[in-house]
Amino acid sequence: MSIVFDILLGRPLMHSHGSSGIENGAITLIKMADMASASLIYRKTAGAGVPEVNTLATLKTDLVLVKADVGLGNVDNTTDAGKPVSTAQQTALDGKYTLQSANVVNESGADVDQRFEGDTDQNLLYLDASTDRVGIGIAIPTGKLHVQGASGSNILVIRTSSPSDALIIDQYGNVTTHQKLSVANPSAATGLLNVNGGSSSNAGTAGFFMKGVGSQISPYINIVNSASAALFNINSSGNVGIGTTGPTTALDIDSSARSVGNLRQKVLEGQNIFQWVNDANTTIWRAVADSSNIHHYLGAGATGRNLYYNLNGQGFIIDGNGIGGFLKIANSAAFLLDSPPAGGVNLISINDNSYATAGAPLTTVNAMKIGTWAWNGSNGYSISSQTFLRQTQLSAADNDARFDIADFNTPRLSILLSSGNVGISTTTPSSILAFGGNSARVVSLERHTTADRLGSNLSLVSGGATVGATDKNGGNLLLNSGIATGTGFSSVKLQAVTAGGTGTTDRTVTTHFEVGNSKIAFYGSTPVVKATALTAIDASALNTGDATSDTVINNMRTRINELETKLQAYGLLT
Repeated sequence: MSIVFDILLGRPLMHSHGSSGIENGAITLIKMADMASASLIYRKTAGAGVPEVNTLATLKTDLVLVKADVGLGNVDNTTDAGKPVSTAQQTALDGKYTLQSANVVNESGADVDQRFEGDTDQNLLYLDASTDRVGIGIAIPTGKLHVQGASGSNILVIRTSSPSDALIIDQYGNVTTHQKLSVANPSAATGLLNVNGGSSSNAGTAGFFMKGVGSQISPYINIVNSASAALFNINSSGNVGIGTTGPTTALDIDSSARSVGNLRQKVLEGQNIFQWVNDANTTIWRAVADSSNIHHYLGAGATGRNLYYNLNGQGFIIDGNGIGGFLKIANSAAFLLDSPPAGGVNLISINDNSYATAGAPLTTVNAMKIGTWAWNGSNGYSISSQTFLRQTQLSAADNDARFDIADFNTPRLSILLSSGNVGISTTTPSSILAFGGNSARVVSLERHTTADRLGSNLSLVSGGATVGATDKNGGNLLLNSGIATGTGFSSVKLQAVTAGGTGTTDRTVTTHFEVGNSKIAFYGSTPVVKATALTAIDASALNTGDATSDTVINNMRTRINELETKLQAYGLLT
């Protein structure tokens, strides 16, 4: 059989065997071997005949072989897993990576670095065992993970093919309750970058913390749009800029390039619109809106707080926008207008005195004070005059009050709200218009101010009867002098100016008529009582037949002289 295997295996034939050399008598003669078609030409039976072409498969069928026939008598059917390997082979295999299961590299913790090279980058991935650091693109990583790329290339690209978080960095592995940083699938709830401060155990810890080092880290954060226009900026001083790259205050908003205002805030009713506190976290000023009002609250502080507006020469205007409006000062609030410069005094104040309480009611309230100021020549500005608008409650009855315009504490004009009586220099006017009686008073019509004009008339007119009334008198014009006591009396005088010579000199006002104490006088004479009747003419002189004409004439002259004397006494004759 060796010749057959020599032929099948392509070994050269070194010798040939006759029929006696073939142990199997069924094969009598080998004629030829065709190496191109891997076949043998032979006859299976003895005797003459045409040789048959037999393939390797035919030969395997014709030849029944055992392991010993091919020199493998010691081989058994041990499984691959049970086949032994040498110690050296096993050590080499243990050092190989198995890609179909979990692997541990450098499990013994030896100081052995690992490096993976690319086609051009020798440090495509570098594991520094001595510092326990990983470098990508760098042979000496300075952090747990150090990624360094070539100039102009993306250092790190993390991208997902479906809506999901692209990157999550979590402190403890619990993405719900602990601190984390996630670059997420954008949504209304998380946005592109979600920084979670974590659970209540992390109270007081910043959700987002970034620290710059060195003077070159400026600005700390700068966000621009596609046209490189500033959107949001935080500089090295901590100033925040919106719409500007150079914020100069804690919050600097520049909306000059926008069509809308620079700040819009939406709050629920009852929430603070804003709240400002001092370094002790005490509220200085806050504003709250309800359904009908916006309330401003000022913190009390050590000495109180004032809301101060420096108008810098401009006006403060409250505009009702054509639909009405008002300024209301309520709940014991005082409104002070401080006009003079530093060192001056309040010129205008509303509700200028203390406030009433249930236990300490007030009957007089200075509702408003107006003052004028002047330089006093020594130590600054001072009030030179003040005017108070004051109301005084006269009794517990409604509307039984008096409204005064006063200088300091002296009322100058008073109005009784119950009767409407007006008093000038009196707080108890008994008539519709009354004057204080402590000084002489003059009611006058001022002289004309237009050049070369005569004086204007002043008329006192009593009331007329109702229009259309029948046979009704008009009201009398009564001129009453003041009430006297005891032997005293008062008079009514009519004064006028008499004409003089041509010129511009003022004429003197003189009394033309006076009546009082049952006396009367004209043209400034001393008032006298009513004259008695003239002495009767002597009738005997008229009836006597021998009466001479001289006697009658003398009698008449005496009576005329008497009448003249009486008229002179009244001032009717000079």
